[in-house]
Amino acid sequence: MPPHPLKDLVNVGSYKLREAISTEKLTTGQSFNYSFEIRGVGNISALNMPIVDPNEWFEFYEPNTVQNIRRSSNRVTGSKKFDYFGIPNEPGTYDLGDFIQWIFFDPVQEKYDTLRSEIQIQVQGESRKNEYISSNDLGSFYDRIELEDNELVSIKSGMGYQIIINLFIFAILVGGISFIL
Repeated sequence: MPPHPLKDLVNVGSYKLREAISTEKLTTGQSFNYSFEIRGVGNISALNMPIVDPNEWFEFYEPNTVQNIRRSSNRVTGSKKFDYFGIPNEPGTYDLGDFIQWIFFDPVQEKYDTLRSEIQIQVQGESRKNEYISSNDLGSFYDRIELEDNELVSIKSGMGYQIIINLFIFAILVGGISFIL
């Protein structure tokens, strides 16, 4: 194989991509299913998962994997399908090929090749960028000031409980020391 930065990590074979998506028009926060199926000749069972770069525009979860292998005449053919569950976070038009790709070496063409999605999706709605922050925001100090009580409380009101607790702790210590001796 010719030199390549991913030489030791890529699969070898002749492969094509078949893909499908549940919908191409989405709203931010709406989930979708995306299938990335690698079909061809090679060691199907050893095919690596496609590269999905983490980003702020989409959340992609670990895919479910299904493989179909046929062996005949010293040749292994078949497919391996990766079913992703994704959620868009930002509105816009996106090429999924910018987010999901799979690199391999094709021995027939004697070159490295990349399978990438050709599906384009449109996302509408509001940005979810600050949704996490706002869902965990307890409000500023000044927002909560109206809810708080400004009544003075005497420290001495809890002294009866404190005396009883101290006597209880003292009794346990005395009992422990007498038990040891």
